[in-house]
Amino acid sequence: MTTQEFIQKIPEEIRLHQLGHCKSLSELVLDPEVWKAVSKKEGWKGACGYCYASTIQKCIKYQVCKNSEVIDLWQAHMHDMINALIDGKSLEEYLSTL
Repeated sequence: MTTQEFIQKIPEEIRLHQLGHCKSLSELVLDPEVWKAVSKKEGWKGACGYCYASTIQKCIKYQVCKNSEVIDLWQAHMHDMINALIDGKSLEEYLSTL
């Protein structure tokens, strides 16, 4: 998805400060509520807490995941975004992988 598509999936009340001013892109992508909102629009479900595989069958740790910890996929995507930025990738590069 593009950065613009990502932003369009965020409800207006989350995109705005209390005073009605738009939040910056950096504020948006670091806000867990933004990722939860996008997750809802995208229909993202749970992921393996070890490898973030989006389906239990794709877990790289156990082949068929036996990991009892399942996290919300929005958390996995947000963590992956932060790691991508640390590795020097742009936000646009990361979002294009979603």
